[in-house]
Order: sequence, then structure tokens, then C-alpha cells
Amino acid sequence: VTVTQSSGIIEGNTTGISVSNGGANSSTKIIQTAGEIIGKNSNGIAVVNNANSSNIEIIQGANGKITGGGNIGIYAGNAGLGSTSVQTAGDVNCSYVGIWATTNNTIGKDVTVTQISGTVVGDNIGIIARNLGMGTVTVQTAGNVIANSNTGYGVHAYNSTSAKDINVTQSSGIIQGGASGIRVSNKGTNASTNVITTE
Repeated sequence: VTVTQSSGIIEGNTTGISVSNGGANSSTKIIQTAGEIIGKNSNGIAVVNNANSSNIEIIQGANGKITGGGNIGIYAGNAGLGSTSVQTAGDVNCSYVGIWATTNNTIGKDVTVTQISGTVVGDNIGIIARNLGMGTVTVQTAGNVIANSNTGYGVHAYNSTSAKDINVTQSSGIIQGGASGIRVSNKGTNASTNVITTE
């Protein structure tokens, strides 16, 4: 499944773009090179891969804007066999979580969130990257990541006991949260935590 937006506005009363992929070994790819995606009352983009499917890849260009009204700006939930990747270069805004990328089973592969530029804002959490599977968690930021709540986290990286390493790298910009800028919850057996910041 591939969805591409090159200009204009995609707007839904609940979710801007919603994809549920149950195809065997099938991947889901969302590409926004320019334009705006709006989910007025819930998610800007919501992608769910079911048990028999494979990878999720979401790519936002510098001229794109994604807004979730009441839930998540970009949600990538993978219960399939593949990896999960979200790359942004524009702005992502939501009143709960900016970006949430996760594997939802014990055999999923890597979870990667890469911010090339732009601003990611969530009232509670800017970016959540969570691996309940067997891969790594990687978060790379080069813009601003902000959680507005007094109890919020700019970046929350989490893995389960079956997962591998957590890597968080900030090359520029601001990571800000009322409780913590970066929170790491590493439960992986023999998994290491690597955090590199500009300060």
C-alpha cells in the first residue's frame, strides 16, 4: 500500500490518512513531499500493519505539515514481521503525542524515527519510539521536539525484554519536556543505551 501527497490539503473529521494493512508480506508507505494533512479530532496519519504484513515507512518532506487534532500527529503501529520507520522534515503537531512509532508484537524488527528538520510538538510527548519486538530503537533529531505538558517528555524511547539497543542522537535543535527532555526505558536483556546530545 502506497499513498503519496505532493500538494494540497487532505483533511478528515477524525483522521487525515488512515491505513490498515493486512496483506501477507505487504508493506505500507506514506510519502508527503508537500501539502498539509489534518485529522481534526484524532490523528493526522494513522498506519496499522496487521500480523501477516511487513514494513511501515512514513516520509514527510520539508514543505509538509501534519496535524492531529486530539490524539497523535503520526501513528505507525506495526504488528507485522517488518521494521517501522518515520522520517520528518516539516512540522508535526498534536495535542497529545507528536509522533508514535511502535512494534506491537514480539517478533517485529527495528523502530526508527528520524527528524531531519522542522518542529514536532505534542502536549504530552513529542516523540515515542517503542519496540516490543526483537529489534533496536533509534531516534535521531535535528530540529525542535517539544512536549508542552508539565509532566511531558520530549522524546520517550522504550524497549521490552526481547528487544535490542536504544540509540538516541540529537545533532541540533531543542528537545524539551516539562518532566524530561529525553526519557529512556530500556528493559532489553543485554541491551545497551546510547544517548548523544548537542549539550
